[in-house]
Amino acid sequence: TISLTPQSATNLVGTYHEVTATLLGINGETIPNLEVDFIITAGPNTGDKGSGISDANGQVMFKYRGDGWPQSGTDTIEAYIDIDSDNINDIEEPADTATKTWEPYNLVLTPATATNPLGTKHNMTATLTDNNGAPVNGKRVRAYVQSGPNLNTGTSAKTQNGEAVRSYKGKGGPGTDRIRAWADIDGDNIRDNFEPSSAPVYKTWEPHVLSLSPQSATNTLGSDHSVEATLLNSIGDAVKKVKVYFNVSAGPNTGDAFNKKTDKKGLVSFTYTGD
Repeated sequence: TISLTPQSATNLVGTYHEVTATLLGINGETIPNLEVDFIITAGPNTGDKGSGISDANGQVMFKYRGDGWPQSGTDTIEAYIDIDSDNINDIEEPADTATKTWEPYNLVLTPATATNPLGTKHNMTATLTDNNGAPVNGKRVRAYVQSGPNLNTGTSAKTQNGEAVRSYKGKGGPGTDRIRAWADIDGDNIRDNFEPSSAPVYKTWEPHVLSLSPQSATNTLGSDHSVEATLLNSIGDAVKKVKVYFNVSAGPNTGDAFNKKTDKKGLVSFTYTGD
């Protein structure tokens, strides 16, 4: 006879599971030096297989990883002695089966939506839990922008108390980013089938507002004229250390130009002579 232990078990996807086949003779004696074949006949890891020779205790171990697709489900593990060496478990050949249930991780990225001024930081929190809602620690969660002005921007952090906090700066221009996250369960920097991903979240970046004053003026020919530019973000805060370009685009002084960075109040001025 051949028997498998454990007969059933439950683990998170991406981890390893080991079963032991024990071979016994007609009088209950252990059977060493006999080959046992293992194959997963149903479930997300269908087709995984292995084999081994029984030891002095009549035992053979089979270990595999729950990395199939879909992420979760129940495998049927079959162990048998291939007496006629045809790689098929015939009805007359000793065999036993066991089951293994794989439970998925859950990954949630928040906030679902947010709006911020261009050039500021956006903070996100990824929460990684097991199927029972318990936090999963020490796993790197990677977030990336799938589309939008900050396309391909990425950031990562490891979970503590099930949470990974990350941020990125909206410096790609105004518009809306579509962001997703995934948990690198095995730490190989590659997104595998069994590794969870979040639903997409959205971040809208609002443009700066640039204004000139005075809007119009009249001066004597040959005198100087000054204009002041004010650069504010979408919520009215000054944007400092950003270069503003001035250009006289029409009129008798066409082509006069100047550029300078804004001061701490978001201000910069341009003076030219009407010559």
